[in-house]
Amino acid sequence: MSRNSPLYGRKLADTLSVMYQQTFQLQATTAHPPQQTPGTYERMTVTPNSGALGADVTDVDLRSLDNITFGEVERALTDHLVLFVRDQDFAPDDLKAFGRRFGPLMKWPYADNLPGHPEITELRSEPEDKYNFGGSWHQDSLNYERPPKVTMLYAVECPPVGGDTSYSNQYLAWDMLPDDLRAQLGDRKAVNS
Repeated sequence: MSRNSPLYGRKLADTLSVMYQQTFQLQATTAHPPQQTPGTYERMTVTPNSGALGADVTDVDLRSLDNITFGEVERALTDHLVLFVRDQDFAPDDLKAFGRRFGPLMKWPYADNLPGHPEITELRSEPEDKYNFGGSWHQDSLNYERPPKVTMLYAVECPPVGGDTSYSNQYLAWDMLPDDLRAQLGDRKAVNS
């Protein structure tokens, strides 16, 4: 790809990131336990990539999963909270079919959807853009009364510098708070808009 291309950037090997957003109780002190002692998988390779969350998943094609392999994907997502699955080649219908395996797809009304695919939001920045969409710290879909179980990000091209997507383990953040602060916050509810 030339530097003059409107989408100049390095190919990200078509990475799909899947972020687990369903609440569960985490028994942690300084790191997320599955990161330290990951489970075993028969149908794919799962390699933790930090102490707090995240794993690289290889040796799997997410377009053609049988139920047993999909069960392993779900278990890895529950364990590691974010999965990075490289070298995937999704057409829009493939992406939607994979997403539906986790539950109903939701339309996101705050940006343009991919033509003909209202369940897919295309986020695009050009080299001359000064601000990127979603460039401030946020958590996807908290504006919904019932947020989706997972959010998927399928990156096709990224710039050589910037465009980073960061993740945080909010379960671990909660567990790391001092007991007195957790007691103060324990019965509070947050409302996002």
